[in-house]
Amino acid sequence: KDLTSEQYRLYRLIWGRFLACQMASAVYDSVSIEAQSAGYTFRASHSELKFSGFTAVYEEGRDEDDEAPQSPLPDLREGEPLDRKGLKQDQHFTQPPTRYTEATLIKALEEKGIGRPSTYAPTISTILAREYIEREGKALKPTALGEVTTRLMKEQFPEVVDVDFTANMEKQLDSVESGKRNWVETLDGFYQGFAKTLAQA
Repeated sequence: KDLTSEQYRLYRLIWGRFLACQMASAVYDSVSIEAQSAGYTFRASHSELKFSGFTAVYEEGRDEDDEAPQSPLPDLREGEPLDRKGLKQDQHFTQPPTRYTEATLIKALEEKGIGRPSTYAPTISTILAREYIEREGKALKPTALGEVTTRLMKEQFPEVVDVDFTANMEKQLDSVESGKRNWVETLDGFYQGFAKTLAQA
């Protein structure tokens, strides 16, 4: 009751991940079928959860209610002939990646070495407050302002908005904190080039 919704979600993520690492692995029954016809091989597979283990608390990269239900496969024997009951001629086009949710965005930041657990919630709050993104259900959708700002930043400050730059800057700041680097020299090394780019922009 003492936390904001963002603070609670971050706390719940950290708590769930910590608890999950102490728990047993999940156990699945996996079935795979290969059927051959007219020189073609058709494959179908299905996994059924038998023991949830740590996934009862935390499953990485999964958002609740987002997974499509799977149909179990029929009980078949090797060599058993199959009858074709129907044929669906569906055309599937490549879909763009799904939009980030708060959980998947935090996971992406973590994987790319951007920020720290203490900065994840403020980062999301800031881009929401500045209306660079908006919530669409669970998804985070860029606004027109966010798209224009991103395009201008990529055009005028490509080095600064580069993921590697941000991760590298985090490492440099860690070195400053541990006393291995001088903070004035670190900032000066960044600002010399940045000032020229800023003046040009």
